[in-house]
Amino acid sequence: SDFRDATAFIVRNARPGDALVVAPPYERFAYDYYRARISPHDSSPEVIDPPWDSLFRINGCYIYDTACAPARLAAERNAIADAVARHRRVWIAADAAFGKEPAWVTLADLERPIVQAHGRPACRDFYGGLEVCLYQPRDERR
Repeated sequence: SDFRDATAFIVRNARPGDALVVAPPYERFAYDYYRARISPHDSSPEVIDPPWDSLFRINGCYIYDTACAPARLAAERNAIADAVARHRRVWIAADAAFGKEPAWVTLADLERPIVQAHGRPACRDFYGGLEVCLYQPRDERR
């Protein structure tokens, strides 16, 4: 996926107080890598992560463990609901493969609380199947 161009797009268009959800969460490493090179002194938007431990588990469940998918979805939805409550604008950067593995939740699962708060997003596609979407209050859309 083209995280370099997608990261540049996000950093260029983010506003102070924005939040970003990267899906699947381990793709955050690519985002952090390019953000540090594009804008090393800027930390916006705030990246929202579910409560992962150092072994990429949520409540002891690893990403590929299908038995844990409901618990992981709940944790990820809670993280996103918290982001929506604390941030007026929320970005999602999602790899095309996201949601295709049986243990993963889908983008529709993740975006449900954001869509309820802000409606449908404005999205842009990047090479390799990476999609970046901005969810913002209807009164802030251009």
